[in-house]
Amino acid sequence: MKFLKILKRKEKKDLVELVILQWIILQNNIEEYVMVLNKKTAALSFVLLSLAFFPTYLFTSSNSTGQQFFFVTYLMLLLCSNFLYFRKEYYYPKKEVLTVFITSAFIIITTLSKLSSLDLGGFVNHFRFVFYSLVLLLTFNLCCRLNINSKSVLSVFYIFLISCVIFTLVHIYKPELVAFINPREAYSFRGISIGGPFVWSYIFAFVILPIFFYFMTLLASEFKFRYAICSFLCLGLILLSQSKAAYLSIFTCYFLFSIIFIYYRLVGYKNVILSSVFIFLIILLIFQNYSHELNTVSTALETLQDGGVDSSTAGRLRQITSVLAILDGTDLSTTFFGVTGETLIIENAYFSYLQDYGLFGLLGLLFFMFALFVISFSNLKNSIVNFKADTKLIALNISFFMMVISIPIFSLGSSPIDANKSSYYLFIYWAIVLAVKKERYYNA
Repeated sequence: MKFLKILKRKEKKDLVELVILQWIILQNNIEEYVMVLNKKTAALSFVLLSLAFFPTYLFTSSNSTGQQFFFVTYLMLLLCSNFLYFRKEYYYPKKEVLTVFITSAFIIITTLSKLSSLDLGGFVNHFRFVFYSLVLLLTFNLCCRLNINSKSVLSVFYIFLISCVIFTLVHIYKPELVAFINPREAYSFRGISIGGPFVWSYIFAFVILPIFFYFMTLLASEFKFRYAICSFLCLGLILLSQSKAAYLSIFTCYFLFSIIFIYYRLVGYKNVILSSVFIFLIILLIFQNYSHELNTVSTALETLQDGGVDSSTAGRLRQITSVLAILDGTDLSTTFFGVTGETLIIENAYFSYLQDYGLFGLLGLLFFMFALFVISFSNLKNSIVNFKADTKLIALNISFFMMVISIPIFSLGSSPIDANKSSYYLFIYWAIVLAVKKERYYNA
């Protein structure tokens, strides 16, 4: 009996020690997980925030000089980040890199007829897609080395959106404090037109649009107050941009967004109709109460009803006419490879490429848009088929697909693929989507 009592005491002691040991292991695992999660969030947040808040106008008031400084400096920053998390393995997405290189080849080949007349800046511009491919590869590798997943992306988007909202408020009420990032006024005779840290309103809208659909996907799948707030903030930023391309994009993309949800019977597809009504009411309420602030859009709609076009659209149409006049009657070399010497500032991306890189360049741009559409839709479809319950992964793929859909629309009045900051942002966003996809398939 005495022996049995001693044995029972020993068993209890061992059990207590085992429980304590397991608790210590669990605590260590939780601390390690939090540390890793914070490292992921911090690193990726740094990549996006350093892009958005890069001080383009800190050392110069020249837009072109500031952009060139940004292009080189930010690329070096990404390279240093990769060295910081260096591993022997190097990853690259084959289809995506091949797409960018083919596009680059279309444009580089146009230098053959212009080598003698190109200055250094013009020559480097012909290699812009080489820079984009480096941004894609460096960001993709950084994300893979950090094991970025869909949960860490959600945290990063929270940080990015809140930072942009805070910057916008400062830009509206204390513009002198952020003039080294965005020197443009938020208010003009046309009302408000916010560009956030991306300066131009239509570029800022292009940047925010995919994040809007990211949070809308999460909101439709599971109602959470923070998802609703983030969706509302994104919608507000897009509406206050007063970009006609942004308005057209958001209506087009939301229509496709609804079709995708209903056709694939995604989680919460019935909520999409309800959210559509809610969004329509928000837009109606904003226009009723702040029509004087949204004078640009109001004037454009009134002019369109009268059978005309507003002044900014008329200006872009004149630019297109000028390009066609320049190309009319020129030799085949100019038609196929672009204009040599001084060129006009063309806001329409299609005619800008036609002027600068000729038919070869325009074909390269159209090829890139088409290839991006095919790749993004394929990734979206695969994520729905294989991981239908993973709403964060699907939300990320839907958001990027909507971004791709908006590119041809925004390109009618700007060039989001080539604009300051938004060009790198597109390829960084693409790299994040690919890295999360890789991580999800690896852990499946």
